[in-house]
Amino acid sequence: MKKLTKTKGFTLIELLIYIAILVFVLVLVSGMIVITLHTRDRIKVTTEVQQNLIFSIEKIAYATRKALDVNLPDDNSSGSTLSLAMADADVNPTVFSVSDGVLQIKEGTSDVQDLTTDKVTVSSIIFYQVNNTGAKPTVQISLAIDYNAGGNPYLQASSSRQTTISLRQ
Repeated sequence: MKKLTKTKGFTLIELLIYIAILVFVLVLVSGMIVITLHTRDRIKVTTEVQQNLIFSIEKIAYATRKALDVNLPDDNSSGSTLSLAMADADVNPTVFSVSDGVLQIKEGTSDVQDLTTDKVTVSSIIFYQVNNTGAKPTVQISLAIDYNAGGNPYLQASSSRQTTISLRQ
């Protein structure tokens, strides 16, 4: 009678168990990669909105501090356009307004320049002139910006700020 010798190798059951473990690990790793990519995209979107918002507010604040007077809106009223009387004739008047969701600046006779990128939309802007008797004019700004997500729910972001700036001149 011949004696059976055990050959080295894996049985079918062992091979199936190893494949099942490998598939499980790959599914976990791919899930973590997808979550990481979505998180990265959300951070990029939020950063884009914040950068546009901060830049816009700072640009408006800088021009307002340099202005001699506020043309629009009128005293103790609000509007979506801010017109500033400037000392420098080349930039007089300086006008901030929104066109098709883009915040724009027009300084004197120069061309209109966009302050926000095409990746965001200005959803709301309100300029309110507070004119206290005997004090320099003060402008209150309320600005809200949304990201153009294109229907992607992972890429929705919006932010708003409100600040008050007094003329220094």
